[in-house]
Amino acid sequence: MKNKVRHLKKLIEWLNDISIKRKIMIIYLFCVLVPIVAINSIFYMSISKNVKKEEKTNTEQSMNRVLIDITTQVEQCVRVGQILNSNSELNKILENENQDVSTYLTEYKKYIQTDVQRFEPVYNQIANINIYTSNNTIPSGGNVLFLDYKVKEADWYNTYLNSNERNIIFPNIVEGTKGLLGDKRYISVISSLNNLQVNDRKNKFVKIDLSINSFKEVLRGEKFKGTLYLIDGENRVIFSNNPLYSNNWNEYLELNSDYFTENDYVISKSFGESSYLNQWTLIGVFEEKSLSENIGGSSSIVVFTAFISLIITTIIIIMVSFSIKSRLELVSNHINELPEKNFQLMEVNPGKDEIGVLIKEVNRSTLRIKNLIDEVYEAGIQKNSAELKALQSQINPHFLYNTLNTVRLRCVLKKENETADIIKYMAKIFRRIVNWNHDIIEIREELEFVEDFLKIQKYRYGEKLSYIINTGDNIENYKIPKMTIQTLVENASIHGIELSEKQGKITIDVNIIEDRLCVQVKDNGVGIEKNKLIKIKAKLYREDKNDEELENSVGLINVYKRLNLEFSNSVYFDIESIEDQGTKVCFAIPLIQMN
Repeated sequence: MKNKVRHLKKLIEWLNDISIKRKIMIIYLFCVLVPIVAINSIFYMSISKNVKKEEKTNTEQSMNRVLIDITTQVEQCVRVGQILNSNSELNKILENENQDVSTYLTEYKKYIQTDVQRFEPVYNQIANINIYTSNNTIPSGGNVLFLDYKVKEADWYNTYLNSNERNIIFPNIVEGTKGLLGDKRYISVISSLNNLQVNDRKNKFVKIDLSINSFKEVLRGEKFKGTLYLIDGENRVIFSNNPLYSNNWNEYLELNSDYFTENDYVISKSFGESSYLNQWTLIGVFEEKSLSENIGGSSSIVVFTAFISLIITTIIIIMVSFSIKSRLELVSNHINELPEKNFQLMEVNPGKDEIGVLIKEVNRSTLRIKNLIDEVYEAGIQKNSAELKALQSQINPHFLYNTLNTVRLRCVLKKENETADIIKYMAKIFRRIVNWNHDIIEIREELEFVEDFLKIQKYRYGEKLSYIINTGDNIENYKIPKMTIQTLVENASIHGIELSEKQGKITIDVNIIEDRLCVQVKDNGVGIEKNKLIKIKAKLYREDKNDEELENSVGLINVYKRLNLEFSNSVYFDIESIEDQGTKVCFAIPLIQMN
């Protein structure tokens, strides 16, 4: 449990070090973007799954209808054979050996031709109906043919002869002729016409050719999206909409083992034991992408919904982020300008939230400080120390400290801990400023003041700024002129790190070497131009006229002059700088004991 609490504290500390902009980005990423994308992705996958399932169900139903249509067409042909078999007049004509030709033709037209031709318009899938008989007295022609040697050599006849069934189904290729639409392949239904109730002397049967092209009409009506294979008991493709098989008119090819891939959806339907096609199989092969074609509309809706949701939430996040970040940056910039004696009020609509309360309080404090400074300052006070001393001695500490603590308390109550911490550091800085009555202070106090200032700067710059404070042994026993290190650190922060685009770092080293206190402030900012650095060093050692180029270096020059005034010119002071690499300022002064 303690480890969990410790990890939680580290997480909170890590969050405290992140800028508000990045905090809002984290909230947007994990609370808006990721959930919207995840939910819509799950929704899309669910829709895709349901659509595919429905398409597979529709495809199976379509396959069932095709199977029923094929079975119905074959059974209709068998039914035609049964009807002809039940025609006693037809049986008498085919058995009669003593009739002349004219009598036969009369009876043929009356009982055979009429009976046969009445099926063709009803069952348009029937291509041919031929009756075969071994009665050689009957003229071979029309729908009645003599059972000659050519017929007896045909495969379909031998298959029928060797079968014990009265009705057989035989995939047939008629040589030398072409059927409907140029196709000469048929499924022949061969039915016996020998009536078991009478003493038949002749071999009689009917061969009904079912046009395979009729299956194309079945598929056209179903709007079939896949590849269909009608397979007989010998694994031959009797019908298919695959050109590899359908364009071969001379033979029935066996179905290859690679007729489908692992990405295809395959449906296999048998015709059932009770069917005349009981050893036949209907196979449908469908590409997975064909089953997903109807997902397009649903996916568009999902994408559009996700896009609208992201747009709306992004706009709201941007507006909230701008409301918070812009006002906090305004407060931070305003606070940073206070040491530069810029006491202009923040001209902005503060709002009624906690940040608005902070802006109002800071404006009141700024106005109060300005009025106090105006009351205390007198014309003619020396620029080096009078302004700072007047500010330190005349500001009402209770008013400023209480005001800042009031704002901080409001932020804590509202759980705006990061803002509360910054106000705390600002309050500590102002409290030290107003309570320092001596020019010489403990090194510990100066470093605490510097660290509070850097924490405020880190809040301003975020991850762009880091700092290190290194101290030697026993430095707590010595003193230093106040705000010397802070002025150098402020100069490095504003004129070095702020203008740099890379990660900024300020390093402060305080050590005792022999009988001197040595201080070094180093940054990796933009550095100082070579010509400007020469002018600054010249300014340190002689009274030059005002130079506009040195306005940003007033802090460095003032620190040097203050140290010289305090230690009677026994000060070592040096500036080193490389453009785009950084600046290092170091000084050494005599030791001042605590007592």
